[in-house]
Amino acid sequence: MAESSHFSNGGSAEDRHRLFLWSEDGEFTISDTYRPEFEGDEIYSLKIYNNMIVSVRHLLSGRDVRGDDFRSQIYLDAISSEGLIIDSDWDVYLMDRQLVYVRESCSVGDTDAGFFLHLYPADVSDLPEERKQFGFDNLDFGFHFLSDGGDAGIWDGKCFRSVDLPEYTIERVSTGQHVSREGQVWGGIWNLNAADVYDVFRESRKSSVQPLISSVFDVYVHEGKLVYVKERCVADDRDARFFLHLIPADVLDLPEERKESGFDNLDFDLWDRGGESYGECFAVVDLPAYEIAEISTGQYTSDGLVWGEKIDVGSR
Repeated sequence: MAESSHFSNGGSAEDRHRLFLWSEDGEFTISDTYRPEFEGDEIYSLKIYNNMIVSVRHLLSGRDVRGDDFRSQIYLDAISSEGLIIDSDWDVYLMDRQLVYVRESCSVGDTDAGFFLHLYPADVSDLPEERKQFGFDNLDFGFHFLSDGGDAGIWDGKCFRSVDLPEYTIERVSTGQHVSREGQVWGGIWNLNAADVYDVFRESRKSSVQPLISSVFDVYVHEGKLVYVKERCVADDRDARFFLHLIPADVLDLPEERKESGFDNLDFDLWDRGGESYGECFAVVDLPAYEIAEISTGQYTSDGLVWGEKIDVGSR
């Protein structure tokens, strides 16, 4: 036995100190927390409401494979892959069936807050049976608790944490950190399909592409889609709902239920159609196949209109 800590904060002092063993050269560690200096494969754990009660690790299994070379390779692989969330407290990279969280200039305190990770599948039937009613998979985790099959480490002042992803097709990812009493530290929701489109669009925007609408959000037309972009966005930009009303050149092109009103209603929330990356908020909306005469779009809250623009497409 390498280490054991108290299994309960309650009860008498005599009860709390019944089990406390220590040896520097043991094969196993038993603990109610994780100690980076005692790395190894977890062979048993018990959690209640995502709180670790007891964890048993085989120390020898982790030796000679968890050194600086191992950590630096995960870090280098991550930062050379697709960036899902950049310029946040933690950068999050999407690798082959993995999310990798990276924080530069990291201290142990940065790892204390719990991480939330909610995955929204393209097909809800792919979820585990107990999660189908909620519509998303809950993979919340702690930095040092590796029962999800991922890896964690602090290397050269950098912190990283990888999480293995399920095999089903993921449409949206909600992730960040939270503290039980203080609430969310950072986080948001990212639509993966929109993120792919936005990455391509960001490159074309460098070629002096002019927006269709210049307002709180700039709105561009890109390959049959509307792309909304706001640099250095804040909470109000993320929270206000978007309205998008399309008036067709021929009202008969509208869906049957919209013909009476004379316009198509494609209102949406930012997290449904986009997210935030590189410090920018973005959303991507597919345009219908019919010819559009007029676009009316903007944002609103329960307090009223935040911003809005109306564009006569036929005159452009």
